Amino acid sequence: RARNAGLAGGNLLASEPIDYYPGEQLDFILSILRQAQKKCAPDSRPYDIIESILSMNQPIGRGEEILDELNRVFKKGDIQKPECTKALQDIGFRYISSKKHPKLRFQDKYQFVLPATASDWRSAKNALSEINKCIAVSQKI
Repeated sequence: RARNAGLAGGNLLASEPIDYYPGEQLDFILSILRQAQKKCAPDSRPYDIIESILSMNQPIGRGEEILDELNRVFKKGDIQKPECTKALQDIGFRYISSKKHPKLRFQDKYQFVLPATASDWRSAKNALSEINKCIAVSQKI
């Protein structure tokens, strides 16, 4: 009983404080729980536990804002323009120019190679897809 007394709700999970933006880990866990709940029987204990956690914790949504802005910048076309690189910088990316292929770094940890020419629209779309796969906290499991 003494061991279980401290487990009654509250801080259920511990992790390193490495959120790259406010609420990143919370949004990620809530996204996974929403998906897992859909796979549970509605009249089951796992469903009720997940429902309780989801009802008491709201996502912050900063991750979705980052992805929306990233998609907006890529749709504009040339991300080498100063206004685009500034917008990318505002959401945690650093643009690195190069003679062969420019790169984007997210929070100085995750690096993405970009197409060198804007003529191949699929390359830019593929690069955006790779970035989304890496940093999206609401991925499908």
